[in-house]
Amino acid sequence: MMGAWKHEFPDTAKEGPAAGMREMERWFERWLKGVRNGIEDEAPLSLFVQGRSGLWRSESNWPPKRQTPLELFLAADGALAQQPGDASESSLYTYDPTVGIHSLLWDPWTTSLDPTHLRDHSADDARSLCFTGPALTEPMELIGTAQASIDLTASVLPLNLVVKLSAVDANGQSTLITTGWADLGSHTRTGQRSVVNVDLRATAFRLETGQRLRVAVSCADFPRIWPTPLPGNLQVFQGHSRIRLPLCPVPSGAAPRPVWGTLSPELLRSENDLGGSQGWEISRDLMADEVRLSATKTERVRVDAHTDLAIDHAYSASVATAHPERAQMSSTTTVRVGQTTGVTQLMTRTVSAAQKTTVEVEIQVDGQPHWQRRWHFSGVATSVDR
Repeated sequence: MMGAWKHEFPDTAKEGPAAGMREMERWFERWLKGVRNGIEDEAPLSLFVQGRSGLWRSESNWPPKRQTPLELFLAADGALAQQPGDASESSLYTYDPTVGIHSLLWDPWTTSLDPTHLRDHSADDARSLCFTGPALTEPMELIGTAQASIDLTASVLPLNLVVKLSAVDANGQSTLITTGWADLGSHTRTGQRSVVNVDLRATAFRLETGQRLRVAVSCADFPRIWPTPLPGNLQVFQGHSRIRLPLCPVPSGAAPRPVWGTLSPELLRSENDLGGSQGWEISRDLMADEVRLSATKTERVRVDAHTDLAIDHAYSASVATAHPERAQMSSTTTVRVGQTTGVTQLMTRTVSAAQKTTVEVEIQVDGQPHWQRRWHFSGVATSVDR
């Protein structure tokens, strides 16, 4: 069961809720209890096809047998073509380490958002080298794994190659479909022309009539991957650079869909869950041309009649266009166990930079220091007791 949820259960997913608890019960009934409930006669795969009109689909294979690869080539005029062009024509792209910050809403590790929330990441497209196809005359479904082959020369190493596939509306809004990365140091040498293959993450997405496909090439996906430290350029030769898409024609007739039982989100709730919150803030310092991410999460749980658990997490990341070597990430997590007999608190702090990471752990009992340790990692890890 492959759904459009992030860190949440299928029953409570905001975009494509499914009766996850009921499906688990049916599976266990059949294969652990031997109850003949017919589940083995159903399609073995249920997946959610994302897009404007997202829907659940039943499939008998992964990837679907009807999948037909579609190759599109990067064109010199910033378009996507069905035939290769002149292999000598190229475009120069300057590495921007801030690319990626505007596509965080898509990533599974971020907080869960309402699907009506605007998920436009065209600000990342504006800082990438983009190739956009014509408006579609009929819907297109992509189900499976796409692969890009980029003909390029890198002016410096290390450097990352990032390829993103998006759906672009008539108003210019760009919705990320999938992305992939490659470490160019593993595929080429400085100044050497090479063809680098990049596997993009598996996806299931439906583009509607009037939408356009876009392929964006860049060297960063911050903060999902750490920015490389040196400024540099990519020379991308368009003619033979291409992307292979997992085109899946819509099944003829009525497409099979899974039949869910009753959604039971109440089964996932407990009176011992005392609540919590999440927050994500993205900003850009225009003077320094620096992007910053700040995230928080809180959880409150009653363990038993005498014990409460409180967890607070704060995370930040920043990188500047002109100084990727100064990128920094930090996190602080505090776990507090409150009992009738006293309070124990554990706090961890981590600060990571390009060449150094510091980890600090502190334990307090009833507000008094009990144990502390700090580690510094820069090539060879060392530890210092305090």
